[in-house]
Amino acid sequence: MRPLTSRRQFIRAAIATGGAGMLSAELGVLSARGNADTGAQIVLPAATKDATPFRVSVPQSAIDDLKRRLASTRWPERETVGDWSEGVPLQKARRLLARQV
Repeated sequence: MRPLTSRRQFIRAAIATGGAGMLSAELGVLSARGNADTGAQIVLPAATKDATPFRVSVPQSAIDDLKRRLASTRWPERETVGDWSEGVPLQKARRLLARQV
């Protein structure tokens, strides 16, 4: 059995191929081994259409901080494109923020 690729080897391979080398022969073995090892351990619950209740606890100080930072957002003058390819359109983001603050 071959030893696992070191972090340094992984980073060198990624840099050498501009990131496209993630599927190289050296790293493919690591991915395949990792998937085979973890695949047997993952057990998903049965799918259901029922909603499962849950609670989220966020400190009020975190909410206040987020509101403060959103209120001080420096907006760009305009988008460089007219679609969603660069993210949420400016006007949609402003309308959403206006409803939340």
